[in-house]
Amino acid sequence: MDRLARAGTEQLLALDPDTFTTLRYQGNMLHHALSLLAAAAYWDHHRYGLDEAPWTLIGMYTRGRLLAPPG
Repeated sequence: MDRLARAGTEQLLALDPDTFTTLRYQGNMLHHALSLLAAAAYWDHHRYGLDEAPWTLIGMYTRGRLLAPPG
């Protein structure tokens, strides 16, 4: 989960740091990591007008390892 959260954090900070500061950890690391990744995909789409689906962007952020086992 840490690797997913890190990927989302890096991307979101580059796109919209204000959104990053509004997302709070709610006690579930998977939920938090996916929230960060989804927010980054939203801002990538919004800022650059990308036509890719959010899951495609998330796949790019995680280098195709969204569902890969840790390690």
